[in-house]
Amino acid sequence: MTEAKNSKIPIDVSYGKTSNEVPLESNEVYQKLIGSLLYLAKNTRPDISAAVCILSQKVSAPSKEDWNELKRVLRYLKGTKDYKLYLADDKEKQELFGYADANYAEDRIDRKSNSGYILKLNGGT
Repeated sequence: MTEAKNSKIPIDVSYGKTSNEVPLESNEVYQKLIGSLLYLAKNTRPDISAAVCILSQKVSAPSKEDWNELKRVLRYLKGTKDYKLYLADDKEKQELFGYADANYAEDRIDRKSNSGYILKLNGGT
């Protein structure tokens, strides 16, 4: 995959589906990076929150696959640093749209489900 394609989504859809996990020699840097990304996800970048939540589950014993996915999140952040939420003020368009997505028991560890939603009012998120 090229660098441009890696920055389109924060985590690979096939992540966690392989069983060949080579453990990292040290998890100290992984833990620090997860902490930094949790701060970003909570305060300024909610678009990475699902990816960081998934990767934070392996903070005690991360593998090289986890480390590669963590670097993918960083590439995603670098590629989307100029993205912004657009808040519209179109008084003529008074519309409310809602979009939702969910998966059922996709988490391979404890079979939890995830869902997300976005609402658009007057053309803005």
